[in-house]
Amino acid sequence: MSQQFKNLFSPLRIGSIEARNRTVFLPHGTRFEENGLPGERELYYYTERAKGGVGLIIRGILRVHPTSKSGEEVALGTDKRIIPDLRRIADSVHEHGARMVLQIGHQGRAMSTMFSRLPLWAPSPHA
Repeated sequence: MSQQFKNLFSPLRIGSIEARNRTVFLPHGTRFEENGLPGERELYYYTERAKGGVGLIIRGILRVHPTSKSGEEVALGTDKRIIPDLRRIADSVHEHGARMVLQIGHQGRAMSTMFSRLPLWAPSPHA
């Protein structure tokens, strides 16, 4: 392996998580939900990334409050029905040697009220 990338495939510890290497699969939407919940396509998608050798997978955003609802019918992080599906995906990813973390968020002032029909929530009018 080239000396230029000598650390790329060495383990990396982030808090209590140790990734097998320093490659990171960045978060993005997949639109693989089934009835608003992670389904078989999402399980397969992330499992294949783990099999491919990535060290850390960051799953796309899980909205933490109804005021951050988009037009997509996706379960909120407050919906307990999502837990078994997320557990299955994480277990599969771990089984193939990768680690997985979850991106959580609220879109704040950048959110459209068209879907939520609620006032925008943000830390300030300029956030």
